[in-house]
Amino acid sequence: MLKLTAPTRGLPPPRSFHGAHSLSVLFLGAALVIGGAGRLRATPLENSRHGGLNRSSTVEPHPASLFRNPAVVGLLEGTHLFLDGTVRLELGRIHRTDIDRSTGVPGPGANLRFESESFAHVTPDFYFAATSDLNTNRVVLGLAVFTPFSELQRFPDPASSQTPAGLEPSRYHRIRSDWFHLFVLPAVAVRIHDRFRLGLGLGYVRSMLRMAFSRDCAIRSCRTGISAPPFESPTAQERVEVSGAEDSFFFNVGVLVRLPSQVDLGLAYRSKVVGVRQDDIRAEGNAEIRRYVETSGGWESIRGRARTEYEIPDSLALGVKWNRQPWDFAWGFEWVRWSVHKDLSFTLTGNAFRAADMANWDLRFKRYRGFQDVFRASFLAGYTFREGLVLSFGGLFESSAVPKRWLAADAVDAHKADLLLSLLWRPHRSVGIHVGYSFTLSPDVRVEKSGFDPRYTTQCVEDQVDILWSEACRLVSQGKGLPTGAGQYWHMVHRLGIGVSYDFW
Repeated sequence: MLKLTAPTRGLPPPRSFHGAHSLSVLFLGAALVIGGAGRLRATPLENSRHGGLNRSSTVEPHPASLFRNPAVVGLLEGTHLFLDGTVRLELGRIHRTDIDRSTGVPGPGANLRFESESFAHVTPDFYFAATSDLNTNRVVLGLAVFTPFSELQRFPDPASSQTPAGLEPSRYHRIRSDWFHLFVLPAVAVRIHDRFRLGLGLGYVRSMLRMAFSRDCAIRSCRTGISAPPFESPTAQERVEVSGAEDSFFFNVGVLVRLPSQVDLGLAYRSKVVGVRQDDIRAEGNAEIRRYVETSGGWESIRGRARTEYEIPDSLALGVKWNRQPWDFAWGFEWVRWSVHKDLSFTLTGNAFRAADMANWDLRFKRYRGFQDVFRASFLAGYTFREGLVLSFGGLFESSAVPKRWLAADAVDAHKADLLLSLLWRPHRSVGIHVGYSFTLSPDVRVEKSGFDPRYTTQCVEDQVDILWSEACRLVSQGKGLPTGAGQYWHMVHRLGIGVSYDFW
């Protein structure tokens, strides 16, 4: 949640403040007006406010800044503990464009209509950190445990009923997604010079996932007597669920330079998350395919093992802070290389799958995501009312991680602005209570022409699944032959968090 006002080397003591009340009321009022007028959205998978709703950044001396720049904790004296919990509430609606059942895409003859589908997802974010200078003036050690990449999504499940009579608009892209990455980051910051700190962290990541989605069996002609058209027939779908876990690693490195006139400059790099002897994450677990069998009037399950491969990106961040008591200001810029997370690759194995005569593309397939690099620009300001009471507010602009043509139920994004308001209160010299709230603004998104097209898959079947010569088969192998994602999307995100710090001077 908020700024930790631990004493730092070389900073003057805070002065009293007499006029911040009107400023805080003005900011809160503007936030509420904008929030009521706009729709809110968040980057898929990543929580852009790592460490909670506080002043953590590449230049802020705070335990929550360990992930952003380990060098910055080199400014902290003594021992500090920080615990934060944030709840992310996502409210949204999907309204898929009607499609022509004979082609699977929108058009003049559209005769398959979809109802609007609303959703509400709640995802908790956790952060704990401890730092200590070990009674020295040269080295600060830190440890952080947190979840910067996570999502909990639930959409209507066609397999929850005895017969798949529904036409859930999100089912081919996502039914369920439980995706958590637990980071454990030990780090060290070293004072090379009074004006220069160097920080290095080497972290462990436990990746855990469980996701489910449907496949249109008709377009793949995966069973005798089932082929397209019609497209998106409820009885021709397969429900695929995979789970997995993996141990991976990453590192981060940063520098902090103290310039004259109480200006700090921070620069940090965070690596990709990778497994041992590999350049991505390969989560091993279980797999289940559920098919509706009309002759028996029920679902059959086929179980085996699964591997899910994907990438968590690296990033480069720059920050500047200027302290002029009772104010302090911070600016930041960050580049996150989300373009490496271009697809999800699935591999299913097991005797039961082989006995079911599944083709290769039933057992080894991709889900194209089309993510692109994200750029963030941020501004933060803090005002000290009096010693022990600090108001912080700011804004963050973030470019979209998902191009419009690749939007779908599991990845809704656009250019957006995030507004933050937080408060730090110290009832005791060693105790800090942090409270924060943020929301994100961006326009609704209408996808007229989706990059996903089920006709790629039907054409690939006609081309005898010839990957070498068929362009349609190449597009299917890239994970683009899915039901269309054309439609209208909106997505509201609110974050509310509270944190507690304890400081041993």
